[in-house]
Amino acid sequence: MKYIGKTPSLLIGQFAVVGLIYFIFYAMGVNERFFESDTLKMMLSQTVIVGVGALGMTLIIVSGGIDLSVGSVIALSCVAAALVADAGGSVLAAVAVGTMTGAAVGVLNGLLIVSLKIVPFIATLGTLGIARGVAKILSKDGTVNPSFESIKGLSEVMAYERQTPIWDLPPGVWIMFGMGILVAVVLHFTV
Repeated sequence: MKYIGKTPSLLIGQFAVVGLIYFIFYAMGVNERFFESDTLKMMLSQTVIVGVGALGMTLIIVSGGIDLSVGSVIALSCVAAALVADAGGSVLAAVAVGTMTGAAVGVLNGLLIVSLKIVPFIATLGTLGIARGVAKILSKDGTVNPSFESIKGLSEVMAYERQTPIWDLPPGVWIMFGMGILVAVVLHFTV
């Protein structure tokens, strides 16, 4: 049996399940609308960014590393995408710039850790500060609120999505589920 400290790991997992069940019953008691489909859909939609980030962090932690910069990199990527949209770029261009921004910081982290042999904790702590600083500079230390005209393409995509729902869930949720299955398969065959 595996132990974490002096506690069996199986027991810790059981405490987590009991805690989750307790939370669900508590939430049902506080608000009877907790299990309505709209509430569950909203909760799933709001967890997509954190869920996708957690999948990536799972792979990093399983491999023995750590990435402290992930939250700041997500913020920087979102600011970059919003600025492209606000400048009149298409939704596809905004998504591409946001993705490339995150990938560029990931490559920087990789180079610092692999090529320069900097400990992942220190390297990603540094890129956390850099990404946060660049995001603040780009956003002029505020929020970036693209005009409606600049995100008109996104509203058209969302209108299409509302007309053709897949089990009435947004595409981001399905992407997160798909990535979760992919990560589970990779971990199953490699760890």
